[in-house]
Amino acid sequence: MNDTEIRFDVEGMTCASCAVRIERVLGKQEGVEAANVNFAGQEARATLAEGADIEALRAAVAKIGYNIEEIDPENDNRSMTARYDAEAKYQLRNVVGSAALTSPLMLLVWFGPNTIASEWVQAILTTIVVFYFGAQFHKATWKQVKALSPAMDTLISTGTLAAWIFSTVVLLLDTFTTEGFEGALFYETAAAIITLILLGRYFEARAKGQASNAIAKLAELGAKQARVIRDGVEVLVDPIELAPCRDARNINVRPEPQGGDRLADDPFQILDAGQVDNGDDLLGNVGAHVPGRLHQPRRAPPGLPHDTIPELPHERPAHGHR
Repeated sequence: MNDTEIRFDVEGMTCASCAVRIERVLGKQEGVEAANVNFAGQEARATLAEGADIEALRAAVAKIGYNIEEIDPENDNRSMTARYDAEAKYQLRNVVGSAALTSPLMLLVWFGPNTIASEWVQAILTTIVVFYFGAQFHKATWKQVKALSPAMDTLISTGTLAAWIFSTVVLLLDTFTTEGFEGALFYETAAAIITLILLGRYFEARAKGQASNAIAKLAELGAKQARVIRDGVEVLVDPIELAPCRDARNINVRPEPQGGDRLADDPFQILDAGQVDNGDDLLGNVGAHVPGRLHQPRRAPPGLPHDTIPELPHERPAHGHR
């Protein structure tokens, strides 16, 4: 019986505990040999036995308030950088709007007159913040409550709604009865909580986007193919074949208008001259090139890891003589 690994795109995760919950549910389903959920990548991987029902997995995850969709490995157009950029823009709009209403609310509470009119202004400003800009927390909470699976959103929603409901009851008593609870309003607390959490969500999305972008650029630095001279004939091979400590071979690195081929192997000796992109922007030397067109790798000295960072270009001898 052959096991198959399936990747899923996950929607609705807001914290690491969400990933743990989804992973636990997937792991309990029939036919699932192993499951792993990556919160940062918004992705789940499941190793399935032959005949496992993917629809059953989707339904099980939906019951706890999340959505998963199978990723087609042949047509995966997802961009985590674009996703996090969109999330950061969405959260930025929310936090700016929420802060624009929370700021005058705080000033009104601290320095404004203690009147019924002032209390109603506080109620209006807080209602917009809690139910409009904070709607994402209440929507997530509703799904979590239905699934009997509370998470961080539940705590945020419960806390802000409790403050809003209590304050509204007090305001109505102050307005329509003589038995009020003067000064016992917590509208500013609810609004401040929503605003600060939204600010945190914005910083989180921005940081994830920057990290994803850096990883994508790092991946682009690697050589996709290597030109190897074998028996006088140049052939294209996978760089993985150029592992250290193999028989000596020649790697042909051609100069190009964009700066030249990337070196597919280290360490190496320079036997000729040319324009070579050795990816030195990893070392802080952006756009650097080293001379060399035909390279012959040398074996790493005994005890030296083959992935040790090579010398900088200006530290290498001009023609391979050490």
